[in-house]
Amino acid sequence: MTLDCIGIGLLTVDHLLTMEQYPASNSKNVVKSYAMHGGGPVPTALTVLGNFGKKCIVQSRVGADAMADFLAEELSDYNVSDKGLIRDDSVLTPESFIIIDERNGDRTIMLNQNGNARIFPQDVNEKWIKKAGILHLDGRDQKTAIAAAQIARQHNTLVSIDIGSNRPVSDELLKLTDIAIVSEDFTNAKFEKKSLKSAQELLNYGMQIAAVTCGEDGSYWASSQECFHQPAFPVNVVDTTGAGDVFHGAALLGILEKYTLKETAAFASAVSAFVCCHVGGKAGMPNRDQVDAFLQNKNIDTNFLIRRT
Repeated sequence: MTLDCIGIGLLTVDHLLTMEQYPASNSKNVVKSYAMHGGGPVPTALTVLGNFGKKCIVQSRVGADAMADFLAEELSDYNVSDKGLIRDDSVLTPESFIIIDERNGDRTIMLNQNGNARIFPQDVNEKWIKKAGILHLDGRDQKTAIAAAQIARQHNTLVSIDIGSNRPVSDELLKLTDIAIVSEDFTNAKFEKKSLKSAQELLNYGMQIAAVTCGEDGSYWASSQECFHQPAFPVNVVDTTGAGDVFHGAALLGILEKYTLKETAAFASAVSAFVCCHVGGKAGMPNRDQVDAFLQNKNIDTNFLIRRT
């Protein structure tokens, strides 16, 4: 079986609690709504690809518990194979508890993770990487990410990385990366430059595509051919949980379907805008027709959406 994408990264159960406002210290509060979804940067990105018909598999370590069963079933619902999940009865499935401020959709995330609930270098499946068009990583476990990326390079599989916060990422891993979509927090700390210059700076590691995400300020993109700013589309934000992860998945779809870089940026921004209008990173996942109508309403040519490979 040929894979469009294999992902290696943290998989969590997200418990989403919507409140009128973020609670004050030492107070009692009422939760307005509660929802439970699968989360994690890489798995959420892959659900976008699966939702648009791509073949994907995710490698992650979870517990041998009911939460892992829930995650496996949800992945299958989005056409993502759960065959890469390692059920380990020595760990508990990672969980995130997310408080959503109803006033503006801002969220605060608290992660409960056993340190061993992760993929180790010896777990990496070379056969799957060899068959995939893209290897997508969150880079949390540097040794594992480097081992996987080295295999990808041997088999001409593109390496994509999501760096969503200011955390250490080795130059060795960056040099093995073909597609980097990273947060402004990361580039501000690493380069101390404005976002477009930071995207260009990432290209110096040998990347084909680099992008820096800046929330409401949109994203900055760079390749050897062009550099530009993609504005964020204004929407009524309900919850920003998973918006960046969905953005990554949509960008990878554009790359797999050979959209131009500007088409990829617009598509990713549109899909991300959709999910911000719902609670959870998947509840508002649009289909192709919905994205088409959304972009046409913004006076953006959508002919690329029917040019598929």
